[in-house]
Amino acid sequence: MNADNQIIPIGAWKLDPTTGRLLKGETLVELEPKTAELLLLLANHRGQVVSREDILDHVWPDTSVSLGALARCISKLRKALGDDAQAPRFIETLPKRGYRLIDVPPPTPPAVEPAAAAPKVEETQTHPATPSQSRPAQEPATRTSKKHLLTATAVVVGLLIAAAIGWWRQPATSAPVDPSLQRAEDFYYQYTRGDNESAMTLYQRIIAENPDSAPATLGLANTLVQTVLRWPETLGAPPAGEPNLANALAEQRVDTPQAQLMLQRAEALAQRAVRLDADNPKTHRTLGLVQATLRRFDDAHQSYQRALALDPAAWGTLINQSDLYSIQNQPEQALAALEQAYAAMTENYDREPVHIRPWYPEIGRLIGNKHAAAGRLEDAEIWYRRVLEHSPYHVSTTIALAKLLHAAGDRQKAAELCRNLTTRVGPLAECTALTVP
Repeated sequence: MNADNQIIPIGAWKLDPTTGRLLKGETLVELEPKTAELLLLLANHRGQVVSREDILDHVWPDTSVSLGALARCISKLRKALGDDAQAPRFIETLPKRGYRLIDVPPPTPPAVEPAAAAPKVEETQTHPATPSQSRPAQEPATRTSKKHLLTATAVVVGLLIAAAIGWWRQPATSAPVDPSLQRAEDFYYQYTRGDNESAMTLYQRIIAENPDSAPATLGLANTLVQTVLRWPETLGAPPAGEPNLANALAEQRVDTPQAQLMLQRAEALAQRAVRLDADNPKTHRTLGLVQATLRRFDDAHQSYQRALALDPAAWGTLINQSDLYSIQNQPEQALAALEQAYAAMTENYDREPVHIRPWYPEIGRLIGNKHAAAGRLEDAEIWYRRVLEHSPYHVSTTIALAKLLHAAGDRQKAAELCRNLTTRVGPLAECTALTVP
């Protein structure tokens, strides 16, 4: 980090390059070292586009990291600054080019002031953006038997649905984000019972002060659905094995009196969120999920269609819709919705890399699995290879492709795939049988 003991102004914020701290009035935010290095680099090239390659070389010298690490770092930085990727005031993304600090100072530079003692700390550290919190764990690759493939598909799609429940983004505006709302959302997206309860409490406080807060109303509805799907033991049902809608319905976890009351309240809140912000597709998507959980599948489809009419590229809604088709035993419709979701993710990848990247290879692999389950093995191979073009060492996709090739008689290629994978990521039990001559 720059050893020059000088404060660097960034809008209302001031960066202390010697400590990696951001200061704004009485507020102090401690950046992680790499995040501070990134901000300092952008500040030193204020108003200029810094390529992704130059950033990687500067922030991670002599270290091989993926573009995903950069995307996560950018996300943490935006969060610290209170910036919005959809309406940036500080950091602008130039698709396939790089990033630019767009907070250009006046022509006459402000006087440089020495680094001062830290003011009273109101916030000691930012919570890093954590897509990996909701990222499905790397699971064993599915076999080509239909039963195994469908089971694995339901599990992973369920995890994706849990992660996608009602994800709220503030409208594209330069207005500051309500810190209470931001804190509630930070808790919500940790996906633990305690954090979900904290988010619920904060959303309720916001609604008490502002009954017409659409994001808080929607957020509260989401915490209630999350409770039913993930922690049913609090509502008189057995603990959840896999926190997905298909399992919750099959195991009747949603049918206890307590769960039904909670879902009815969630539906009322989601309907109110729709009335408060009818043009936001996420309100309709959350309402659809509540309706699906209440087994009102036709109503859920209509809500999802309203969401998609407002945003045809709403990949989260398309994933929800695919899950609903699977529950209704309509595999081809489920596959079509999932392929639309993948196309929308591809189209929006450069604008939402942090949100899309964790799910991108998983959705592609699920599509391959569905083709394999239907006996379309060539299509399955095409999808597996498409995933590996983007994520060359995605474990479960590599193993799925290796098993498919092994079953088709191409044992040499299967063994080669597994050897390359284990060289990169370490020993894998499922690859052992595929590398034995």
